[in-house]
Amino acid sequence: MDTVIQNRQNSNNNAEVRHKVNQRLRQTSDGIDMDAEPTVLSSQTVYQGAIFHVDDMRIALNREKLDLDGSSAQYGEQGIEATEHGGLEAAPRPNDVVEGNGGNGFGSHGQSSDQVVIRRQVVRHAGSVVMLSHDTVHDLYLIEREYRVGSGGFVYGLPAGLIDGDENIEVAALRELREETGIEPVEDHPFDFETIASCYLSEGMSSECSNIMAVRMGQWRRGERHFDPDEHVQSAWVNWDELAALEFKGAQVIIALQYEQLRRLRAGLIS
Repeated sequence: MDTVIQNRQNSNNNAEVRHKVNQRLRQTSDGIDMDAEPTVLSSQTVYQGAIFHVDDMRIALNREKLDLDGSSAQYGEQGIEATEHGGLEAAPRPNDVVEGNGGNGFGSHGQSSDQVVIRRQVVRHAGSVVMLSHDTVHDLYLIEREYRVGSGGFVYGLPAGLIDGDENIEVAALRELREETGIEPVEDHPFDFETIASCYLSEGMSSECSNIMAVRMGQWRRGERHFDPDEHVQSAWVNWDELAALEFKGAQVIIALQYEQLRRLRAGLIS
């Protein structure tokens, strides 16, 4: 019961902080209501690849509601004053017709008086899993090395892969670990998942959400690996000092290693 009460108090505190921060952010508003849900007007697939596709989208953002005197009916005078004295343009009046820039080289289409229409292209990509695999008995970590086209070379990394359809995240993690390295936890021996983070890799242009986790294994076995035809991966167990000495370029890997470094520091395993 104490945990439930504490969680509720934390939730209330977080909501209060968000409210205060949003009030300050609104002082620099250019007239867009960021509390109102945007509306997707159209979406057209302009490229279809093997593992992702690209959609060209038109999205309507709502304007803030204004009083007859032009001040914000939703946020009061404070936002208008900050706009006027901060040198920013005041929010357009309801009858204005605005032609804006989409922010990525695309101009906006015609829009209604209470909306602004923007255009974006988004890479639709399946979610992914990234595993910091830890042999807790021997205090070893599993790493990989493979060619990554984004960084243009062979790089160190952690076991990772895509989630298939509606596959459970933990099921996907164990499947990818087994397929790429042959490693899987031994049945009837304890192993734990720790959620490190779930984050978008490039939320301005991609829908891919990466689920980063630690897999703690007391006992494991090595089986046969199963690669895609054009997939070539090396894998090995390393100790913490070796892991910390390697150069990693992937954002998800760096997040996982910083998480583990902090855990080991708190546990007194490193100084």
